[in-house]
Amino acid sequence: MKKNRFLKRIRNYLLYWFVLLVTMAARVLPRRLMLSIMGLLGTGAYYLLSKPRKKTIENLEIAFPELRHEERRAIAKGVFRDIGRNLVDILRLPFMSASELDKIVRVRGKEVLDDVLSRRKGVVVVTGHIGSWELLASYFSRKGYRVNALMRTLYDPRLDSLLARIRESAGIVQIPRDGALGKIFRALKRGEIVGFLLDQDTKVEGTFVEFMGKEAYTPVGAVRVAMRSGAPIIPAAIRLDADGKHVIEIGRELDLTFSGDYAEDIKMNTQKCTSSLEAFIRATPTQWVWMHERWKTRPA
Repeated sequence: MKKNRFLKRIRNYLLYWFVLLVTMAARVLPRRLMLSIMGLLGTGAYYLLSKPRKKTIENLEIAFPELRHEERRAIAKGVFRDIGRNLVDILRLPFMSASELDKIVRVRGKEVLDDVLSRRKGVVVVTGHIGSWELLASYFSRKGYRVNALMRTLYDPRLDSLLARIRESAGIVQIPRDGALGKIFRALKRGEIVGFLLDQDTKVEGTFVEFMGKEAYTPVGAVRVAMRSGAPIIPAAIRLDADGKHVIEIGRELDLTFSGDYAEDIKMNTQKCTSSLEAFIRATPTQWVWMHERWKTRPA
């Protein structure tokens, strides 16, 4: 046990300094060059990190049983490559100008977001660990939208502090998960955006819904908030295209179910959110973090 803790501390130490080194490099090197370098480093990580590689391929087998093994391995390699590439602009955010942001980000469906915000009930945006998900929230915050994001503390306080500074530089209001409900409802009452990540198996209240053809334990907080507050709920995701530009996709407002059976409504509406995120992931599978233990919790 002591050996495992020691190895974890060493790993966290090396990861922190790696992120700092990449951040410094991103300040001085051209963006195109950094994308190429980080893509190569990500590809190298695919070969070096056996456990994440194995889990990625196992999860791709669940989601894409119709593909040949070689096709799934090609996607897995692309996953590691794109994680490296997507990290670049997250770390560049604090010193990225407004004009540069406009050059590297395209938005589709912005009219949906503006329409629901015009009702002055706020909006619940559900997304996942897809593409440069930190850039998704930061883009709208820097465009003048009031963005609140529900946050979980990272395992390493140094990385947590670094990420918090990136969010603060973009003007994102960070809401810690503990005791968040009051702040969330007040933000919605003010007509603001509240973002939820809905694609991981974490130790929060959840329900089992189908994700990639298999039941997955999924957080229900976003749905509970939307149902209770009357705020509309919309899915969104961001991806990095081959041309080096990020594309933000905003989906249509979800039609929530209110049947009178509260537990069943929670499940049905969580399924709608999850299905929307699954559609984003299936469209560009290399942009999601497939090495996560998404199906770790199993139904009793």
